[in-house]
Amino acid sequence: MKNNLNQIIQKYIELFPEEKLNQLQEFIKKSKEDIYDSKNTVGHITASGFIFSKEDRKILLLDHKKLKKFIQPGGHVEPEDKELIDTVKREIYEETKISDIQQINITIDKNVPIDINTHYIPENIKSGMPAHYHHDFRYLFIVDNSSQVVIDNNESNGYKWVDIDELKNSSQFEGIIRKIYNILNNNFKINRYYSKVIEKFNINLEQYNSIVVSHIIPDCVSSLEAINSICPIKLLIPKPNSIDENTYNFIKNKYKI
Repeated sequence: MKNNLNQIIQKYIELFPEEKLNQLQEFIKKSKEDIYDSKNTVGHITASGFIFSKEDRKILLLDHKKLKKFIQPGGHVEPEDKELIDTVKREIYEETKISDIQQINITIDKNVPIDINTHYIPENIKSGMPAHYHHDFRYLFIVDNSSQVVIDNNESNGYKWVDIDELKNSSQFEGIIRKIYNILNNNFKINRYYSKVIEKFNINLEQYNSIVVSHIIPDCVSSLEAINSICPIKLLIPKPNSIDENTYNFIKNKYKI
């Protein structure tokens, strides 16, 4: 897991170039202790998951005992976790007993999160843990409906399913909710469609480039972006009898024609 963390971060920055992860990258570079160890008093890597109910458009939040606020399920990396996605799935099950969840990927690498958030954790006198930082890798999952949750009473006082439109006006969640809206739109649905097709072939396409023959019409933009995110487009060959001029002018700066 440690070996590919920088690769995960690089892929994330490519998707969200406007985000600055200076504090996280400086922490990884300079930390003398295990960056995943919950006893690292400077900070550590954590993972959490936002669970979205398709049926009623709600997000699951847990009433966290120590932090005394409602947050998404998640927690610390354990030695048995081979990947960050293993951490978040384990934490979700431990804290909610929800197992039937579908991850919404934004790249073919399932470990690339939809959000990376560095936040301050106050001192815990009882456990003797000084104030430190959590560098939280956040993932998105979908369930069919907002069913009953079985909480871990050691971690949470309760839970609630909150309407996503309500959370977008919250200072705590507005940034991540804005991303979730974007991820669930049609462009990302197309991307997920191509990802599912590729998974059937069980091929690691990170080792390959693609040559694409395509109609150049408005609808092709989303599909080209999806293909390019999975298997970078080395060359695009337009079909000569179906070229929309505005679409061509839009894509010619992005792909080698």
